[in-house]
Amino acid sequence: MAHLRALLAFVFISTVCLSSLGSLFAEVNDDDDVYIVYMGSIPRDSSVSLDQHHLNILEQVLEGRAAKESLIRSYTKSFNGFAARLTEKESETLRKKEEVVSVFPSKKLQLMTSRSWDFIGFPIAAQSHVSADSSSTIIGVLDSGIWPESPSFNDEGFNPPPSKWKGVCKGGQNFTCNNKIIGARTYIEHETARDNQGHGSHTASTAAGRRVKNVSFYGFANGTARGGAPSARIAVYKVCSDGCEDYGILAAFDDAIEDGVDLITLSLGSNVAFSFDTDSIAIGAFHALEKGILTVQSAGNQGNIAGSITSVAPWLFSVAASCMDRHIVDKATLGNGKVLSGNSINSFTMKGDKFPLVYGKEVTSICDEESARFCMDSCLDSRLVKGKIVVCDSMGGIFEAARAGALGAIAETPLQDASFVFPLPAIALGSQEYGELHLYLNSTKQPVGNILRSEVINDTTAPHVVSFSSRGPNRIAPDILKVSVLFSFLFLGGFFSGLSESVSVLAGIRLPTLRSLQILCQDRTFSLPGMIDVLYFVSQPDVTAPGVEILAAFSPIGFVSGFSGDKRSVQYSILSGTSMACPHVAGAAAHLKSHHPDWTPAMIKSALMTTAHAMSPSKNRDAEFAYGSGHLNPSGAMNPGLVYDSTKDDHIKFLCKLGYDKRRIRLITGDSSSSCSTKKGEEMLAKDVNYPSMSALVEAGKPFTVKFQRTVTNVGTANSTYRAKIIRPGSKIKVKVEPSFLSFMSLKEKKSFNVTVVGVGLLSGVPVSASVSWSDGIHTVRSPIVMYSN
Repeated sequence: MAHLRALLAFVFISTVCLSSLGSLFAEVNDDDDVYIVYMGSIPRDSSVSLDQHHLNILEQVLEGRAAKESLIRSYTKSFNGFAARLTEKESETLRKKEEVVSVFPSKKLQLMTSRSWDFIGFPIAAQSHVSADSSSTIIGVLDSGIWPESPSFNDEGFNPPPSKWKGVCKGGQNFTCNNKIIGARTYIEHETARDNQGHGSHTASTAAGRRVKNVSFYGFANGTARGGAPSARIAVYKVCSDGCEDYGILAAFDDAIEDGVDLITLSLGSNVAFSFDTDSIAIGAFHALEKGILTVQSAGNQGNIAGSITSVAPWLFSVAASCMDRHIVDKATLGNGKVLSGNSINSFTMKGDKFPLVYGKEVTSICDEESARFCMDSCLDSRLVKGKIVVCDSMGGIFEAARAGALGAIAETPLQDASFVFPLPAIALGSQEYGELHLYLNSTKQPVGNILRSEVINDTTAPHVVSFSSRGPNRIAPDILKVSVLFSFLFLGGFFSGLSESVSVLAGIRLPTLRSLQILCQDRTFSLPGMIDVLYFVSQPDVTAPGVEILAAFSPIGFVSGFSGDKRSVQYSILSGTSMACPHVAGAAAHLKSHHPDWTPAMIKSALMTTAHAMSPSKNRDAEFAYGSGHLNPSGAMNPGLVYDSTKDDHIKFLCKLGYDKRRIRLITGDSSSSCSTKKGEEMLAKDVNYPSMSALVEAGKPFTVKFQRTVTNVGTANSTYRAKIIRPGSKIKVKVEPSFLSFMSLKEKKSFNVTVVGVGLLSGVPVSASVSWSDGIHTVRSPIVMYSN
């Protein structure tokens, strides 16, 4: 654990130090940077248009500039607010206004399948077929756009868009919608909604792509590509190009809600958790929820470290990434006959038997030894690597080897449960195999080797949470058992604003010495423990879904490895990340919505969480903090029996508990009667939200008693009786459910119960879990219970 914290701490430091390549953290705003002014719900009565009102407010605070020059965008359709260029002083003045909920800098967020649907027990036969009255379910995809000509988005057999659709097709020049892609908007200046990266096409097709037979990536993962809801419509909102700007994301939410989408999916996020009123995704998702729209978000690629989740609002559906039984691996052979096994999706076949191996520090003419070992940006000398396989201490070094024109590359990585596409013959080795490679390099004066073409193997340990997937606990509202989604695009040597999801999780680096950290930062005062504390503060998933080596649609003009020198062009590619897990849940939710159109977002979310397959803590470190309620089970969610429903009022009470005052609550809700109860006994804790899971933070080493109240709604059989069962309680806790039986006489009938958890004291940072399961002999409704301490 300490090694992983230090590893991510180093990634954080290298990113901050090499700021010329960009930063994942909110930038410090100097004069004239973009701020978002959030003003809550649309006012119910106003004599002045919101656009004009926003200009009027700006005129009151701007110093020597015209409001129209400052204003970038007004949000006037689904919620109230605007984005403008402001100085820090002007933003402070706006924060003090009564009609303003919050003012925060617009951050640049980052982008965070054939076999996968079969693996999770959702075969083609379980999906609805496109018919004359094809599905009216509409998925709003906030991403990098879409490639409309992909076979996955063919509209054959689709009728015109449903009458509820109010959106438009404004995808720009040479972009045409059809009856599958029914809407398109772009929020990137001078760009169309066409996907020039591949990420957006990949996520959209995973969620709702048509069935396309006999697709593969250069022969790998051959099969039928399909989405979870192939009959659903797609509305495209291009919010990402070189990053994803907050103000554009909010604008997309504003439009999508008004356009009439049924569900929003976004595989993007920040690398730190923000308060709910300064988080563009949480704000947009809250107002989407008001209109009955569920928002699904990826949990993040921050890696195997506690508290790395950033998707923390209880009204978001956060998704972690897991492996499936198909795994693509590779091998490298050495001149001494040794065969090293590692990870790579390598479509290349090297012409020859053995090629010279050179260590990064041996083929540089401009970098110091520390930097050259990692093959940092611009360190390798093209003249010295030609015709050779370069060995690097960082997986990010593979891309530097490609830039320099090397024949191939071998690198070290701590990520041994996922393979990625590289721009040249390359393989990533674990520490043991990499150590054996160096033993060979040091044993001969002329080391040689070869990198073989990859092969597909069966992973019998699947499913398990992949090591790059972010996890809890949630540090802002620790009583909500959630996971976050986010995409770092980090490499040793800084931030890579790359194009593919595979690149986003390539933060695989060898743990450097403190001296090398100081060299990178040009500052001998940096210390690792302090940075670990910072990262540990960053924030657990609702469910887990396949997110490793997923085959789906891609943009033919996108760079398949994220490297601009990679000239390969494909219609389908293999990517890994929580970005790939998110649309699996979105597709399953859309399929569920089409069969249960009257269900609320909370009911859909509950059905997918309580029917998820239980996962083993012995195979998944951090247990529920890593996998949430378990592994996605779309077929089981179709008939869950009982669901946990929640309302906007539940979330308002939740915000009250977090300290939001009456003024801000009323602005957010648009209801002048909204307020926070001050009566004893009526206060609401975060743990009291009617959530499908139960979690609480308790004091380390002290006895505790925690009570949860929950209400379930019968959606199974009219006359039914459910019996409670406690599963796998830890030795540190005892769990009691009252009443232990719930009898229903009709559908949609509600029943409440209490869960009391008693413990004798927990060790700091060591969670204890159990689950309560309700069963009527046909349905099983399972909710995890997690107790933990700081």
